[in-house]
Amino acid sequence: ITVADLESVEKELLGTGTTSLSPPWEGALVLAHTGWWKLFIEAQNTKNADLYKRGGTLAKEHQITTTDMWFPGFSKEAAEWLLARNVNGIGIDTLSLDCGSSEEFPVHQIMLGAGKYQIENVNFSDMEFGEEGSCRHRTGVAIAAPMLVEGAFESQTRLLLQIDNNN
Repeated sequence: ITVADLESVEKELLGTGTTSLSPPWEGALVLAHTGWWKLFIEAQNTKNADLYKRGGTLAKEHQITTTDMWFPGFSKEAAEWLLARNVNGIGIDTLSLDCGSSEEFPVHQIMLGAGKYQIENVNFSDMEFGEEGSCRHRTGVAIAAPMLVEGAFESQTRLLLQIDNNN
């Protein structure tokens, strides 16, 4: 996910084409829907350690030849762009906010360093997104309810979304 992707969303949501530092980003939880959530709900893929590597189901479909982890994520520049717009956090439906080939995890460092929420492996199965491959930007209210586990720095989270049907 690049800055250009986010600017395109901003243009659509604001309807003006301007790039101001005002809403829709201020205080937002920005969730990226890549379609990879579907891999988690398919029984044959849930325990497939090779799913995100060469030889895995999706890798074969897209002719990925690397043996490294591979899946989409936010770019470092996109994380910085969102942070400058004072988002509360970001989320994605893949294993990591950083791209699968990342070894330094700059998105994690940027967002956690600023005290922002990070939500990974988002399951969008209860949402409708229109035609396959289409991109629809939505707004609404998000409630993240993590399990309280003493001493844990991360946990499973129930993510509740109330989508504004007017957009």
